[in-house]
Amino acid sequence: MIDPPRGQSEGSTALKATSYKEDVVYLRKNKSFILSTLGFTCVTFVAGALAWWGPIFITYGLTIQDGAGHVEMSDVSLKFGVVTMLSGLIGVPLGSYAAQKFRIRNGRADPLICAFGLLASTPLMFLAAVTAQYHTVACFTLIFFAELFLNLNWSIVADILLYTVIPTRRSTAEAFQILLSHAFGDAGSPYLIGIISDELKKVLRQKNETEITMNATSIITNSSLLQTMNFEDMSCNSTHISNESAALEFQSLQYSLFITCFVEVLGGLFFLMTAWYIISDKNKCDRIIATSSEEEKVQPSSKIGPMPLAKKGDSKSSSTDSGLQMEESSVISETTSGQLMPDEASSSQTDDDEEDSRPPGRITYP
Repeated sequence: MIDPPRGQSEGSTALKATSYKEDVVYLRKNKSFILSTLGFTCVTFVAGALAWWGPIFITYGLTIQDGAGHVEMSDVSLKFGVVTMLSGLIGVPLGSYAAQKFRIRNGRADPLICAFGLLASTPLMFLAAVTAQYHTVACFTLIFFAELFLNLNWSIVADILLYTVIPTRRSTAEAFQILLSHAFGDAGSPYLIGIISDELKKVLRQKNETEITMNATSIITNSSLLQTMNFEDMSCNSTHISNESAALEFQSLQYSLFITCFVEVLGGLFFLMTAWYIISDKNKCDRIIATSSEEEKVQPSSKIGPMPLAKKGDSKSSSTDSGLQMEESSVISETTSGQLMPDEASSSQTDDDEEDSRPPGRITYP
């Protein structure tokens, strides 16, 4: 197996690898790379938060629905996984296809499609969080289309990196993009959403404590109600308390998941800013590759190896070789001036006869 040189597919193999510091400085000045990486970080932030908290959130929503009965977490996780898988299988190739179609008409189509995907996913994500406690099918449908628009970005962001970064620095750029997008995206978003949900839960619990205390006082003072209360009433009361706890969990997690909507808007703005610089950065990259290709064509290719260096003990032989070279040069000069060597005198007549038989206008060399 032969490993082709870096950049050969684009007709440029003259680019040389530079130091790590120079690569970092180059990437820092590449605005399209920086802005698209920030936008893609917002995508991974939302995807990671939904993958972690989505099934739990929907389970709480189903629990507090009227007539929902017992809800199994495993069933909700399975349905959520199927919805997420289908949205990815359709969204990723759909984004690539849309970019190829619209790129012909508009050079800024790639970042614009990414921005459209994030901004279109924002209201769908908000509606899915609101309808989770009212209608299950509507919630899953909204989540499907929200993730479908969100998944338009994955293939396009990788393509943006490839045509805005020169071949010898693409591996470093890809490594930085993966590191930054996941470190500040899906690696920390579930933890951040959980912390905010816990803090909101404390605030909401304090708000509900007053109502719970007032209800408990009224029940205790009503002794006749306590005497006639049977076991079924206690069971219903226990279920009501469980629903109250699920409602508190649902509400706190709902408010914290609204952060993903703001992050999606922020990511859309980053991709809109990328569209401002994408053409200039692509042209700059193409010029560097084209210039290196022209320089490679101009340089002559010589198959003659380097002359061996003479050793210290070869001074005599080197002088002899130089003498032979002088003799050869004198022979050539004498031949070009028309003077023949003694050994060639006998063959001069034969050469003259051959020259007379040659066609005019053609010059041959011995």
